[in-house]
Amino acid sequence: MAADPRRCEECGAHFYGRSDAAYCCAACRQKAYRARKHRRSVGSTREEEFRSVIGQARRSRTNARETRRLAGQVRARAQAERLAAAEQIDRARASRAGLTDAH
Repeated sequence: MAADPRRCEECGAHFYGRSDAAYCCAACRQKAYRARKHRRSVGSTREEEFRSVIGQARRSRTNARETRRLAGQVRARAQAERLAAAEQIDRARASRAGLTDAH
């Protein structure tokens, strides 16, 4: 039974080997292993970056909520100040009107 020619998964060279052989030589097998190992380590780095981005998004969302809450307080305080100023102006006008009517 003759072996069928195979193609190396790493370098693409044709070779004869066992039916489950994937690489033409030990060097290609080692090179493929190192590439897989590197991809796994890069994948974990990307996962860490992804987690970091998610954490940043959560912090940003929390900061936005706090900013909206504080802005609402400032808006309410400004509205109260405007109303107080308008009342004060109305009282001053009424007082002046009373003084001018008395003369």
